[in-house]
Formats: sequence, structure tokens, C-alpha cells
Amino acid sequence: MTQRIGAAAGAVALVTAALVVPASPAFAALPGLQRVPGASITFQSEDSKNVLVQCPSGKQAVGGAYWITTSAAASVAVISVIPTGNPPTGMSATAVETDSTSGNWQLALQVFCVNPLPGMELVSGPGSASNSAATRHAEAECDDGKVMTGSGFSVANGAGQVVVTSWQPRGVATSTPTSVGVQADEEDSYSGTWSLRAWAICANPISGLTVTSVSHASQDVDSQQITRTCASGKRLLSAGFHVSLTDPDAPAGQIGIHNLDVDMNPVGNQATEVEANGTRFDSNDEDWSLTAYAICATA
Repeated sequence: MTQRIGAAAGAVALVTAALVVPASPAFAALPGLQRVPGASITFQSEDSKNVLVQCPSGKQAVGGAYWITTSAAASVAVISVIPTGNPPTGMSATAVETDSTSGNWQLALQVFCVNPLPGMELVSGPGSASNSAATRHAEAECDDGKVMTGSGFSVANGAGQVVVTSWQPRGVATSTPTSVGVQADEEDSYSGTWSLRAWAICANPISGLTVTSVSHASQDVDSQQITRTCASGKRLLSAGFHVSLTDPDAPAGQIGIHNLDVDMNPVGNQATEVEANGTRFDSNDEDWSLTAYAICATA
């Protein structure tokens, strides 16, 4: 089951079958859509960094994306992106060093904000079990008749040894997103107790809302980059990713997504595409592929 919540917990360091088509009419526009960026204050090596981005007064957050500016991509992972408030009015993110590194890095978060949408709410999925497990899944789902504009996730008590390998918007038999699935994997053998949770940002139907994806070819490489663009006339609301390994028994936690960047091809102060970058934390000879997801809607 899912839970409606009054506020989502998270990092608080402030810087600035067939889907039944909902019967209610689709909201015809994205009123006041704007992209609001924020970044952690320091550009240096630290165990963890947090950033909180708030929408301008009177606006609501429909989704977001992140990136890490670093010379140490193979040593840093994002462990949470959490919508804050209900309806959400901002988002927070946390990144940690997975291995000891002297490389400098900075965490940045972009939030997409709009004037209030009908039916907007934040849905918290059930928390996973809290123990040591090689792989863990979590999901959050909108109520019947609602659609998902964006989502979030959080790893608790991973101690830098747990990596999110899938943040996947989902629909049922159509490309309209209504839920999110998240997967996290231990990077190395880790005996600590940890858990995973997902959030969905939901609203009444929105005109032209779709989720679209593109996948990189499976290769034995240290890094991959893939870009997905919204259809003509649409604007980006949020993003996602999925890491797939050819060998299902291979350790998925060896790959982290350090960039989910929406700064590509901006239109005004908006965006129309997302670029995902994945990097191995340790060298190995496993084939893997990266999928990028873009949630878009008619401008």
C-alpha cells in the first residue's frame, strides 16, 4: 500500500494489463513551468553532501534531476532524491563517497516547478525491509485516475556501500507514467542494515504526459552516456535511469549514475532532453547497458 504524507524526510542543507484512461479531462498546459537549479556550497572532497532546492513561492515541484561535478565519478554516488512537502514544493538530494577519494566534487539538483496543478499530491511507497541484502526494490504508485509527473528515492543507512541502479518511471500498457520502481544494490559485500523507499509525485491527468526511453548498447566499458529528447512541442518534467547487466548474477552495485543532467538543449528556462552518465566504481569485464527515461508533457 502507499501512504499520503505531510512532508518527506530528507537532506536539509539549503542553497537558495491495460491502463484505464482517467475519465477527468486532462489539464491542458504546464502553467508557469520553470527550472530551478541549486548546488552544494563546497567543491572539495567530503564524505557526503546535501542540497535542497525550493520552488518559488506559490509553485509546486513536479520533478527533478541531478548531477555531480567531479574528477572522482568512480567514487561518488547519489543515494537520495526526495520531494519535500505535500503537495511538494521542492526537492532534496544527498550524495556520498563510496570509496576514499581526494578528488573534489559538488552535488547539483534541478527542480521543475509549476503553478499549482489539480490533484497534486506526494505518495510515499512502503519502506523495504531493513537488513543486509545484496539487492532491494521499492515502488510508489499514484491512485487510480492520476498520473505521475516525477518521483524520488532514498537509501537509508547504506554507509556509502549501497548504490541506486534503477529509478524507473512506469505505466501500464501505455506510455503514461503512473508509478515508479527503484532498485538499489550493495557495491561490495556489506553486512550493515539498510533500507530503500520510493516516492511518486501525482496529479490529475496532464495533456500529452508521456514517459519515453532510450538504451545504450550493452558493452564492456568503464562508462556510458545516453540522451533522451522529448517529442516536438513537449517539455521535460523529470527523468530516470536503469542499469542492466548481461549476466544477471553480476554485481549491479558496481555501476553508479553520477549524472542525470537536464541542461542539454534548453528552451528558454526549460529543457527538452536528459543526459544520463554511468560509471563503474571498480574495473571488471562485465557487459552492461544504461537506459535513460524522460517524462515530458505538452508545453
